[in-house]
Amino acid sequence: MDEVLRFMDMRSFSSLWYWMFLAVMWSMVSHRPLGVPFDLIGRARRDAAARADVITLVGIGVRRVQGFASDGAGFVAAAFGMFGCIAVLGFGYGYEFCQALALILGPMLGVAMLSLRTVHRLAPMLPGQADPAGVIRVLLRHRRGVQILGMVSITLSAFWGGAHTVTFVN
Repeated sequence: MDEVLRFMDMRSFSSLWYWMFLAVMWSMVSHRPLGVPFDLIGRARRDAAARADVITLVGIGVRRVQGFASDGAGFVAAAFGMFGCIAVLGFGYGYEFCQALALILGPMLGVAMLSLRTVHRLAPMLPGQADPAGVIRVLLRHRRGVQILGMVSITLSAFWGGAHTVTFVN
């Protein structure tokens, strides 16, 4: 049992699990902008059936986010409040787990804001005959923004985690 607990070290920045989780999370987030798989977006450039599938999935994603956004003002306030508490516990009081959590949740709130902005751009395009090329362009721009945010987040996490591990090694 001790070997298992030693293998699953719960210190965040020196744990392999934290870095694996961070990499998989950003990979998943950037692969599915608004729930549309990226390979389907690539196929939609060549195939009419794939374009129809992209429009359908974008319509579902847009309605889902719009429903959440209209009902979720309290949730948004709670999410930002909870993030603030975690950030203060982590960076103000020095709890490593809260620092790691803040370095994950902060950028994910940024992704949520990017998604909301993208939904506001896509919503007028969808009623009636949507322009597939325009929808794909907006999705690709959203994915690029998420990827840039992910690169900045991973770099910041790596620098902070490296500095924390070097400074606070037992």
